[in-house]
Amino acid sequence: MFTEEPDVRPFDYCLVPADGASDVQQLRFTGNSEQGLRDTLQRYFAKQGITSGQEVAFKDHMMGEVKKNEAKHTVQPPADKSPAVAAAAPPPEAQAEALLDLAMKQGSGSYEIVPVLYPEPANGYTGTSLYIDQVGRFKELPLNERASKMAQRDIRGDAFVLRNHDDPIKDKWARVDCQKEDVDGLIAVPPSAAEDPQRRAMRMQSAGQYTKVTPEMFAKAQSLREEGNNLYKKGELTDAEARYSSAIEQLNGRRDEVDQEEAKALELKCLLNRAQARLKGGKHSPAEGDCTTVLALDPRCVKALFRRAQARRALKDFDAALEDIAAATPLASAEEAPEITKLGETLQRERKQHQAKEREKFASMFGK
Repeated sequence: MFTEEPDVRPFDYCLVPADGASDVQQLRFTGNSEQGLRDTLQRYFAKQGITSGQEVAFKDHMMGEVKKNEAKHTVQPPADKSPAVAAAAPPPEAQAEALLDLAMKQGSGSYEIVPVLYPEPANGYTGTSLYIDQVGRFKELPLNERASKMAQRDIRGDAFVLRNHDDPIKDKWARVDCQKEDVDGLIAVPPSAAEDPQRRAMRMQSAGQYTKVTPEMFAKAQSLREEGNNLYKKGELTDAEARYSSAIEQLNGRRDEVDQEEAKALELKCLLNRAQARLKGGKHSPAEGDCTTVLALDPRCVKALFRRAQARRALKDFDAALEDIAAATPLASAEEAPEITKLGETLQRERKQHQAKEREKFASMFGK
């Protein structure tokens, strides 16, 4: 991570209005500093003031968050500090008051950063985040349904979407363009629920985030995928799944020494192949997970949407499956469209049947 203010050049970012009838807007930041960007965002969020009643609610909320954080984390004193010095942290009341004062000094223009996609090898270390009004709930701003869908949490008021490149080894951090089509893709197919950052960091490190994918590893992954395809054709699903998993492991790491687009394409193929093998083998939840991973990397992948709909159908999650079909339909080619339409009709019919059975079951229960 960077330790000082990064160089900032003009870049594109987007505004997602809380008003669902308003289109996502692609904007251009023409400044040359992070402070300039912060000022721009704070001025925007400061347009709507905060009432005295909302001020009290905000302070109560921050008090709860501070106490929750204290209960969750046990802070150990630094090696060069005595326990008495470490224990001199401000009480929760003072911390909440300080946070409120900061928000007030900024004209209620303080903002919160909500990660949507974390930077990792699979996406070229490019992260995506929402910038939202920190006190939007207490200002009673309207629900932003599109931003809430992307973040998998309640977002109030307008939201900005920005992207950054964060390379942990090269210690390189920079703002990069976020265009309207990027945001539209995340709204159409949002990422899975946000993961705890600490747990995610530990998982990524243990998975070999800092391992380099060599040309030999890339060639091995190609060979393993071909082996998996041959085993799948023979009906040897367990062995095929294992080959696809091994291929994915070969591609897990930094990709400086290989063509990154080719490596990403191969990884997506392996994930889709493994999802298909798992679907045919009745492993519907893992298959759904593979498709979700693909869609986080390529939100417009029709095969992933179709196969996830198949997995969700088997899991009787008909509403979610129909959402996938709705997302896949406008993206499908002429060859893909009939099969997608057929699955959508089947899902509609089976959902009605399922709902009828549920009503009958509950009617029987209350009748007794």
